[in-house]
Amino acid sequence: MFIQAQDYLFVRAFVPFVASVLIKAWKELDDGSDMEVILKGMASLEDEISWFKREASKWDVPLSEVAPQQANINYCRFLEKLMGPEMKYTELITAFWAIEVVYQESFAHILEDEKDPFSKITICHNVFLKLD
Repeated sequence: MFIQAQDYLFVRAFVPFVASVLIKAWKELDDGSDMEVILKGMASLEDEISWFKREASKWDVPLSEVAPQQANINYCRFLEKLMGPEMKYTELITAFWAIEVVYQESFAHILEDEKDPFSKITICHNVFLKLD
């Protein structure tokens, strides 16, 4: 069991959505300030995906074989709807912000006062492995 596998799938599905937000920003905004923020967010997603891959390899978990749970399936469908051509930039950037806030807040209690924010997640992973 690799508890971060679902988060890995979550982030992988989030990347195309963020790309669609970036494209809408480019098409609908006159200044590039939002584009810079979105690009920084994409860079952090790359770092996060790399971390998931490193952690999965430590536990010999082939991420390509991880099946999404129903919540992730629903999430991906939701993101696909948001990427539709009828969506406006303001709607997308609002969804982007809300998704990021919820994701960050959900880990806030784990990550408080931690120099390496992912170490507590690894500790939690080890605890869950012992519960199996």
